[in-house]
Amino acid sequence: MKIGIVVPDRPGRECFKSWWSNLINFQIAKGITTEIFHINEELEARGKRKTDLVQRCHIGVDKAIKSNCQLIFFWENDDYYSAYYLATLVRTWIEKDKPDAIGADQTTYIHVKDQKVFYQEHKGRSSLFHTAISAEYAKNINWDQALKSCPFLDLFLWEKAKTKALINQMAIGLKHGIGYVGGNAHNSKWRLYNPINKVDLYKLVPREMIIKYKTIINNEIARTI
Repeated sequence: MKIGIVVPDRPGRECFKSWWSNLINFQIAKGITTEIFHINEELEARGKRKTDLVQRCHIGVDKAIKSNCQLIFFWENDDYYSAYYLATLVRTWIEKDKPDAIGADQTTYIHVKDQKVFYQEHKGRSSLFHTAISAEYAKNINWDQALKSCPFLDLFLWEKAKTKALINQMAIGLKHGIGYVGGNAHNSKWRLYNPINKVDLYKLVPREMIIKYKTIINNEIARTI
């Protein structure tokens, strides 16, 4: 089967290109054809700046539909995904009779530089970076309504979905605070963060991946000084 991977990006975040592209290339997904829709062009402003993400997702989803993708993933360019992420969600989606939306009902954020963690359970929905939607559902999304939901596109998509499937999380939100970012979690002083030791950290994200991520962050900080 064919799936689409929408990467809602923005100009000025080239430092993460090797990160997200390698994570997709490393996916163990036999029998699955993937097409990537990297949406990083300059966009014409539509209202408040926070609508940027929804516009990029809309462009990517439309392209995936036109390319005959059956299942469409939202892939954040600076987060961590298990090598079995795509294969597991595709298999579960098929086993659950191809619901409108599939994802995970837990979210974990890690502030990599300051080694802090946030964990939340949310029944009945998934965070956007851990969400995939069927093409049939995507064809009927009212994107004008979605714009009004900003910045909570995930809540909008899961509320409108009639059929859903949820699994244990296989992706982790990584936070860094570099450039224009969304959400409080990129601020290491966020009141909901807790310290995390390296042993527990490496249970969530492999040690070698954390080292690579820190290298990207440090290089980007050095470049912009």
